[in-house]
Amino acid sequence: MSYKETTVDWLLHLGASEELLRRAGALRRVMTEAERVLWNELRDRRLMGLKFRRQHPLHLYIADFYCHELRLAIEVDGGIHEHEDIREHDENRDAELERLGVTVLRFTNNDVMERTDIVLERIREVAEVINTPHPPIPSPTGEGEDEIPLSLRKGERGEVAEAINAPHPPTPSPTGEGEDEIPLSLRRGGRGEGAHNLTPILNHHKISLKMKNPATHSHRASLKLYLLLTAGFLCLAGISWGQTTVTYTASGTFTVPPAGVTSVNVETWGAGGGGGGIAGNQSRWGAAGGGGGGAYAKKINIAVVPGNSYTVTVGTGGTSGVAGTDSWFLNITTVLAKGGSAGVNVPNDAPGSSQAGGNGGLASQCIGDFVYSGGNGASGNYASLYGGGGGSSAGSSLDGTTATNATGGIAPQDGGDGGNGRATTSGVGSPGVIYGGGGGGALKLPGENPGQNGGNGANGTVVITYTVSAAPTITSFTPTSACAGTGTSVTITGTNFTGATAVTFYNGQSASYTVNTSTQITATLPSGATTGPISVTTPSGTGTSSTDFTVNVLPTFTVLDSDITCFNAGNGTITITVTGGAMPYEYRYKKDSGSFGSWTSFTDDDDDDVEIIGNLGPGVYTVEIRDANGCEQTECTVSGP
Repeated sequence: MSYKETTVDWLLHLGASEELLRRAGALRRVMTEAERVLWNELRDRRLMGLKFRRQHPLHLYIADFYCHELRLAIEVDGGIHEHEDIREHDENRDAELERLGVTVLRFTNNDVMERTDIVLERIREVAEVINTPHPPIPSPTGEGEDEIPLSLRKGERGEVAEAINAPHPPTPSPTGEGEDEIPLSLRRGGRGEGAHNLTPILNHHKISLKMKNPATHSHRASLKLYLLLTAGFLCLAGISWGQTTVTYTASGTFTVPPAGVTSVNVETWGAGGGGGGIAGNQSRWGAAGGGGGGAYAKKINIAVVPGNSYTVTVGTGGTSGVAGTDSWFLNITTVLAKGGSAGVNVPNDAPGSSQAGGNGGLASQCIGDFVYSGGNGASGNYASLYGGGGGSSAGSSLDGTTATNATGGIAPQDGGDGGNGRATTSGVGSPGVIYGGGGGGALKLPGENPGQNGGNGANGTVVITYTVSAAPTITSFTPTSACAGTGTSVTITGTNFTGATAVTFYNGQSASYTVNTSTQITATLPSGATTGPISVTTPSGTGTSSTDFTVNVLPTFTVLDSDITCFNAGNGTITITVTGGAMPYEYRYKKDSGSFGSWTSFTDDDDDDVEIIGNLGPGVYTVEIRDANGCEQTECTVSGP
């Protein structure tokens, strides 16, 4: 490999090891469903013309997606990442990459699967903020003060390239100080703790580089401030709004919150089987088998009732020679993940024997919308002096891995690794890792008394995810007023109206209504409503308008007619007395079956709630009045024979 190629590769991967490169290639073949959905949107420069790479090695880790132009990594996390230990691990990894100049965005599987458009918009916004195609990269000379020239970034030989005589430039320090080696705890990075995204791998580079590039710091600090200022974007846009993940590592009870949760998604992992053991006497020795890993099952949209409680059963990892038990939610017919079988013990009558590993939990015996089998434990091999490794548990996208010899199976995403079998000397097997990894098998040499146990299988896990929609809000309504008792149609505008259970006008009057969209309701003004706010209720809560809807009181009036002889003489009168409503008033009337005349204001009396209509001849008169709000009333059959 020429130095030019080495330099460009280092810049692209930040000194990732060959082992990490090989692991990334394997992960590309087992992408999760959510990763495949997002990759379909990012590949072939489909987003803003940017080139994204999938399962891309960076320093000590593997990013789900990476854009080198922007130094932007994108992670798609399963439910396991809500676990406190895993979340803390993710935060540490993100901080380390950010110190190396890489911005990290994280989305949940649910975000990607259910709100893809909003996820892409979020990526676009962040990409626009990172407005420098190549932020300054820490100098591999160890000085840390200058940028790497553009010519070197593009892989061309230049003055800086000639000055670097080491075949592998030093890897930037994850601490940012550049004086110390990578701690052993960071360099070892076995799969444990269910980690998948950004998997730590052993890296032999030593740290001899300081990161003191003010331009890099300023650019990333500005981006971090932007991200903080826009942290509410996803919530406001609907990403994971009110999404809650509850993780059970022991059996318990799940009580549905009373805030509009009507369904949940449940992931279950069966417990790992224990590795096989060997009893404690000199006549028993041999190599026991590894325990099988737990299976995985997921069920989506399980109907639940707010306020009700549901049983959560978490499988218990098997001790030495004991199978792991099953995990389920509600009952074994709703969602069920089978536990792994135990590795086979070395029996009394077979000294020096090699025993079989236990089977992983079988997908065919699980219940769920998505099911995967746990990995099988490996057989012990006394001739080679090792107990069998434990099989890994299954994950959210793939069956568990069968152990190889004494090495425990490496879990797929969200699964748990199997424990290693004992090798070379007498001893116990290693335990399986969280989320149902199988335990490793024991090894015992002849002539030794103490018994050796197989490693314990890891407990299973149940993860419940649900989304609480935001309570409704009312931003406006039209019209803003109406006359009482008229059945006026009122259009209410706001948010989160889906599933509305009631629309109430002031004075506790329930209205008939139609939910047009999540942002609009049409309601009919109930007859008993009075002036006050409007409320919309959904299972998530009640939203109330900040302004009043005005209900105008209808005017009422009485009519007194004059003496019949007056009508016969053509000078009859009708006296109108009005109460209620808003002054000034208007009246109009018609005779017999004729048409109404024009509206006339009360003008001929100082008391404008009384009006006298004069000079009327014989007939039947119909009188209407209305007030200043346009509320009308009709008085019929005033006779003037």
